[in-house]
Amino acid sequence: MIPPSEQNPRSSALHRGLPASIVVGAVATWGSTVALLSVAIAVMVSGHSIFSAGVAAMLVIYAILVALVGWLAIKGRSSAQGLMVASGLLHVIVLVSLQRSGGPAWFWVLAVIPAAAVVAALLPQSRAWLRD
Repeated sequence: MIPPSEQNPRSSALHRGLPASIVVGAVATWGSTVALLSVAIAVMVSGHSIFSAGVAAMLVIYAILVALVGWLAIKGRSSAQGLMVASGLLHVIVLVSLQRSGGPAWFWVLAVIPAAAVVAALLPQSRAWLRD
């Protein structure tokens, strides 16, 4: 009979705990989720009636999907790596674009959150954890 630790190689890794890079990547991804939900609330209260409600609803749905990416990383799903990198890069590009088109200078600080998710997802510890 095969011991349970050999049946699922991730089970022995779970006993050692999550790599710090995965925790950083997931927390940064969830930070992006909080930012998206904040934007959804701001859009909702902007007073453009049904249009604002529709945009806010789409932002909430997107925020839920981004939160799912962090959860997939914590669970060790291999698809999480590409999703964390893709969503993080998208968020960095959006923030840089908004800042360059007249947005406030503090958008540069916000860009650190998704950039941290990208870097954390690409570290060797994360790649090993998220490997099939």
